[in-house]
Amino acid sequence: MELGLREVVQIVSLVGTLLAAFAVVKSQLQRVIDDLRKLSRDVIDSEHRQDRTDSELSVLKMQTKVLADISSPPELEKRNREIARVQAHIESLQQRVEQLLHMHNSTHPPQKT
Repeated sequence: MELGLREVVQIVSLVGTLLAAFAVVKSQLQRVIDDLRKLSRDVIDSEHRQDRTDSELSVLKMQTKVLADISSPPELEKRNREIARVQAHIESLQQRVEQLLHMHNSTHPPQKT
């Protein structure tokens, strides 16, 4: 079997075509690998953002629960009773102060010696 010029040219063009196709596939594969790395980083960033969001949501839930507990009817009743006791004590103290002022500012009884 003899190879003529035509066969050699066809083999060379076939090898050239295969090399060109290999180069195209290699560059496309590199681009796909880069895209996958970028997507992987994006997924990791999304997971971190989700973790931060979950943490912030937990804090907000806890704060809302605390505010709900503070505003609950039993707590409001307890606080109102406490305020009423303090006000009654203040009124009692005011009356005693007025009595002391009246005793101090009026005539003093004679001193026994």
